[in-house]
Amino acid sequence: MEQMATLSEMVSKGKVTNPAELSRIEKLYEEILLETSPNRLAARVAAIYAESLLSVANARGNALEVGDELDSLVHSVFTRSPELEMFLANPAVHRKRKLAVIDKAIAGHCSPLLEDFLKLLCKHDRLAHLRLIAVSYQALRDRAAGQQRILVESAVPMTDEQLDHLKVMLAKALNETPILINRVRPELLGGVQLHVGDKVYDMTVRYRLDALRTQFLARGSHEIQTRRDRFSSNV
Repeated sequence: MEQMATLSEMVSKGKVTNPAELSRIEKLYEEILLETSPNRLAARVAAIYAESLLSVANARGNALEVGDELDSLVHSVFTRSPELEMFLANPAVHRKRKLAVIDKAIAGHCSPLLEDFLKLLCKHDRLAHLRLIAVSYQALRDRAAGQQRILVESAVPMTDEQLDHLKVMLAKALNETPILINRVRPELLGGVQLHVGDKVYDMTVRYRLDALRTQFLARGSHEIQTRRDRFSSNV
């Protein structure tokens, strides 16, 4: 969560202006959401707003259109105009100024539903969560289509063959079509760590080494205590 807060702060304070850097941060947002428990505030907030938007969009029969518009806003418009995203996410900017910019720059270029949704986020000071909401909205659409995004962390990049094999195994276990996102973490040493919703399945070398270390420490502590007990009984 600290990493998520840092990313939000970087964007809202205008510390990131390079489109490539924004794209990198966007990817981190997606990965963070995938590995964040829904019991945590930022993910829960994003999920609540995304669910509400999807519910209304489904009722109006334009869930796909709204999803595409939301995706285009955060992936295309914000990438071309990073200053717009920073302005909208900046908590120091008054809501009235943000609403005026939404009316001028966005209204008329998207569906009335998305326009109203952006104004709702503005009124509740939630525009900084827009990228997370977009990812959550897409994740909800994926689940409705029988798909699930899964973060796969490994010490080195996984090959297409490895990912395909893992995808087949997960599809059988989950009865859903997995969408795999591979993130490299050299400190894992080997193996993989899977983030499925709010559950983590750790099959890494690092985890096994940590487990062995814990066992050795516990065994050593037990032996020391046993020797103390024997010494005490002989005194």
